[in-house]
Amino acid sequence: MEKIVIFVLCLAAMMCGIFAAADTSRADCSTFRSTKACVGCGLNKCNFDNLVLDGAALCVADISQASFKGASLNMACLVKATAIQATFEGAKLKSATMISSKFNQAIFIKADLSNADLRDSDFTGADLTGANLTGADLTRAKFNNAKWTDGRKCGANSIGGCSH
Repeated sequence: MEKIVIFVLCLAAMMCGIFAAADTSRADCSTFRSTKACVGCGLNKCNFDNLVLDGAALCVADISQASFKGASLNMACLVKATAIQATFEGAKLKSATMISSKFNQAIFIKADLSNADLRDSDFTGADLTGANLTGADLTRAKFNNAKWTDGRKCGANSIGGCSH
């Protein structure tokens, strides 16, 4: 139920911009730390290591090369986010909604993605070594040439899981 509420809020934010009175598309690293809202904005190369960002709204955001090492992003919304080469090492993303996002070459080493919704997302070349994917929805997610949870490399046509 909570997952549905987060997803609905995220969709509403994309359509109506309701997460902040100010234009969140111009959010910067420090603003996001306090508001946890960055709908359609760019936070490239920002450092959010070890922060508690549960329920954060990062829909349609560009967080490429940002670092979330050890951060808590439980139930966060990352729908249509671009997180190319982002680092989520040891991050908690339990029940996060991450539909149709780009995580190419992102690092998810020992990240907790349990019960996360990863449908239609692209993890091409990502490193998921030691990640927890228990209960995660991997429907149509791409894991081409990614490093799987067991450390083995996935094949070139790994859709919905890893083909070795």
